[in-house]
Amino acid sequence: MKCAIWGAGKIGEWLKIAIEQSGVENSMSVVCFGDNNDKLIGTRKDNISILSIEEVYQLYDKKEIDTVIIATRNRFVKEIAIQLSDMGMSNVYMFPEWISRKRITTVNIEKCFIKIDVTKPRLEYFEFHIADHCNLNCKGCGHLCPTITEPSYGNYELYVKDLMRLKELVWGIHRIRLMGGEPLLNKDLGKFIKVTRNIFPDASISVVTNGLLIPKSKPELFRIMYENDCAFDITRYEPTEKVMRKIHILCDMYKIKCNVSAPVKEFFKIRSASGDEDPQKSYEACISKACAYLREGKISTCGAPQRVEWFNKMLQTQIKPGTEDVIDLYDENLDGWTLVEKLASPLEMCRYCKAVPETFAWESIGHNWKKEDWLVGE
Repeated sequence: MKCAIWGAGKIGEWLKIAIEQSGVENSMSVVCFGDNNDKLIGTRKDNISILSIEEVYQLYDKKEIDTVIIATRNRFVKEIAIQLSDMGMSNVYMFPEWISRKRITTVNIEKCFIKIDVTKPRLEYFEFHIADHCNLNCKGCGHLCPTITEPSYGNYELYVKDLMRLKELVWGIHRIRLMGGEPLLNKDLGKFIKVTRNIFPDASISVVTNGLLIPKSKPELFRIMYENDCAFDITRYEPTEKVMRKIHILCDMYKIKCNVSAPVKEFFKIRSASGDEDPQKSYEACISKACAYLREGKISTCGAPQRVEWFNKMLQTQIKPGTEDVIDLYDENLDGWTLVEKLASPLEMCRYCKAVPETFAWESIGHNWKKEDWLVGE
């Protein structure tokens, strides 16, 4: 197989060397690099030409290359795949960024290539609750954690089923965040990480946590996170500050990527029980509009429509989501393009959200909550 590596940066360069050193060069040869960087086009790297997309297509059209392998930063893959498809190149693969970043040389390189089905889209993001309850319980928590007094966990079997269904609808997913609640409360977190990586090897995967339980986590979890290239996304609350040093030591020791937010001093509330807001304006202003929420066969632009029944029960409200605010993944008429379009559109339920949030000082309240913690004007 004769291929072009799309991406003449560090990842593409590493892939070329890995191909040469892995013993697959007899069945695979790198003919050229391709890149969008005008400063690189027309130059050479490792004695191989760096070509424009038009030049790569000419080689593809003449059958001087059989395939194009995208080897670049994960966040650029979607746009590049569309570019190559629009040029008429359908035999396109991607090489996961994380394998080159970890310098993994013991794998079969060819088996790492992910076929891009150009008839399907790539989903940008989804999040999944590993646990619904929390060990911190912030006032006004968007996930209603202070109202949840009993342990509540994500269903592993249904999660696997839903991932397989998503795999039918899209060719890949850019980013997956496993969260809560506090995900480290779930002793099966490692299982969720492994199956997520197995089904979507192209995704950037992270565990969203307040960090308090990281110093108490077992080495097995760190091993699983390292082997499956799963990072910690740590929300930095006041109690988190006390264990940050231990967190950094452990993440350095186990080589786990650790993304830490700025200190959280404020929370906000946006929910209005009246339902008379402009849904388009609320959607445009919303920080959660790209936070697709997956749960038990359903997915929605944000988690609110799927949690509304619990919200109404606890706060005695009568908020009503629209009939299309929650997408049934198993609708036989659903395809990937429709899914992506719906997840990028305002919800009818957006009329229950203020465009301008009401802020208040962050605090941990345990289970001593009030309905005004969430409702604006209460």
